[in-house]
Amino acid sequence: MEELEKLLRGADVGQLARLLADETREIKIQAAEALGKTGCAQAIVPLLSALGDDEYLVRQAAASALAHIGQPAIPALETTLMGQGGRMAPYALWALGTIGSPAAMDALLRAVVSPRWEIRWSAADALGALGGDRAIDALVSALADRDERVRNAAGLALERVGQPAVEALAAALRSPLPGCRTEARRLLERIGGPSAQQRVRREQLLQRIPVLVLAFGALLVALWLVSFLVW
Repeated sequence: MEELEKLLRGADVGQLARLLADETREIKIQAAEALGKTGCAQAIVPLLSALGDDEYLVRQAAASALAHIGQPAIPALETTLMGQGGRMAPYALWALGTIGSPAAMDALLRAVVSPRWEIRWSAADALGALGGDRAIDALVSALADRDERVRNAAGLALERVGQPAVEALAAALRSPLPGCRTEARRLLERIGGPSAQQRVRREQLLQRIPVLVLAFGALLVALWLVSFLVW
């Protein structure tokens, strides 16, 4: 192990990239970590390849390294999402969420409307960790996604966001889609707190008003008929 550490300390990007193809998991993990620490743009391509490694610990190490490199890795991460995706997608999306810059947010917002459900699903999870108004609006929209798995991921993400999502969820109570309204109400009840509870009660009252108006109108008609008959 000591010899490996010496090798990693003295290795350049090219040598470290070659170590990512080693048969030993620990060597690949340490090589990925070392590449991330270089902060070098030349490390991005080999680290992206490592996102598809058979070992999930290596994939995690590569994603963490790409997040450490930061802004320069964003275009390549997004290209990976829109191209290969697959098991690489969750790690690419996690890296984008960890970077958390406006450019990373833009990439996540594009991913959450991807044609591929697994990318939308992973993007929803990453947006929940990132938070902010733009992420919340995108997640509320995803409550109406055509895939149940994506809808569930969006709901869990909004629940994790908590109180900051109350305003957007309250607006969703007036969605033309019944499923979206139902999920928004459920999430508000789960998030709880005075603000969420007030929004749910207000919406329930608004839903009852047309029924009360009709009932009152029917009562007036009935009273008129009775008075007419008595007269």
